[in-house]
Amino acid sequence: AASQDTMRKRHYCLAQQTAILCSIISHPCITLISGWTNHYQILPLTTKKTCTTDVSSIFQYQYTTTTPSSTQLKSRNSPTLHDETTTKASSRTNNNLFDDLIQRFQGDFDNYNQVISDRAAGLLPGPGGGHEHIHCTLLPLPTTIMEGNEDNNDNDVMSNKKCVLAAYYFDGIPSKIFRFRLYQLQPAEEEDADTSDKVLMKLFTLKPTVEGALRQCVDPTQWSQIIRGIICNEEDKNSNSDLVDVCGVALTGCEVMWCSSPSRELHAYLFHDDEEAIISSSSINDAVHAYMVNSPVEIDSTMIPGTKLNVMDELSLWPDELWINDRGYDLDGNFVYGNQRGVPYAMERVSYIEDDERIVTDNGLAWTLGPKWRTEDEFQEKMEAIGGVTTRYNK
Repeated sequence: AASQDTMRKRHYCLAQQTAILCSIISHPCITLISGWTNHYQILPLTTKKTCTTDVSSIFQYQYTTTTPSSTQLKSRNSPTLHDETTTKASSRTNNNLFDDLIQRFQGDFDNYNQVISDRAAGLLPGPGGGHEHIHCTLLPLPTTIMEGNEDNNDNDVMSNKKCVLAAYYFDGIPSKIFRFRLYQLQPAEEEDADTSDKVLMKLFTLKPTVEGALRQCVDPTQWSQIIRGIICNEEDKNSNSDLVDVCGVALTGCEVMWCSSPSRELHAYLFHDDEEAIISSSSINDAVHAYMVNSPVEIDSTMIPGTKLNVMDELSLWPDELWINDRGYDLDGNFVYGNQRGVPYAMERVSYIEDDERIVTDNGLAWTLGPKWRTEDEFQEKMEAIGGVTTRYNK
């Protein structure tokens, strides 16, 4: 009960989870069930946990290589202790989904613990079936430079469109950003029942001048001010300058749709081959899920100039976890990036970002935020634990 104030809101029932947690940590091992092969493994926890630790972190990610062609994610299997949450997805309204998504889709996420589990199972990135170590920073941005101006009457624009700047980097090194994206989110048009409970997310790359300016600063809490300065310096600036027009280049056809319920076909990583849920239905319904509207989409590669790729992506977002199943193929169908077993990058929340300030929620992963959050010895120890920097697998 003493740890109640530290637990995230709107998550699992504290009393019930604490009882489970205490029973787990009193035993040196945790049983993980592989539903794909009916094989049961008993594996030691990688880190000693205490009752003050976030309950969700107890359920370690583990993987199996029995059937590489199938989606074999073994997630924290959230206990089915509060079945009332199974109605959450169906009861969300469009506005509630939008508000919920905006609250979650921000901050820092990192999959280091997943990589540790991969290496323990002998899985390396690429053909080896493992994952690279990837960090995702999601920074909420004002839609116009007039945010906070009480004289601005365009309240509908401000409340129904939100922008998020995303940066993805390898190995806990913020200077190794391999992808910038600008996302614009808004409730989907309620033209029919199919879009009545969905949020549309448009994708943009950054204009070279904007990306260049951001790369000069490794502190994302400063990026909003940099972008404000760029907008204010535009010759055609006006009171309602559109951020995406000034800073972004649309990725036509790459729109993503967020919804309350997953698709058993598109979000196959949540289900066994027999369509039984891999994790509890309550946990699935506590997430919001996304898919590309026009998948697969042919785009120009930003990492390999002159190369065309067919890309596919699905996502699932909990309050404290973000799963990204992003992968790309060349036009001949050869795998280029992503996880070749169809296992999402399972990223745990490291921080929230509020008013351009990071609020760390997982001290165990804070080192992934950059050099000022760790010592050099700590960084080297973390890299050695996963066999060195993972970018060496992507040459």
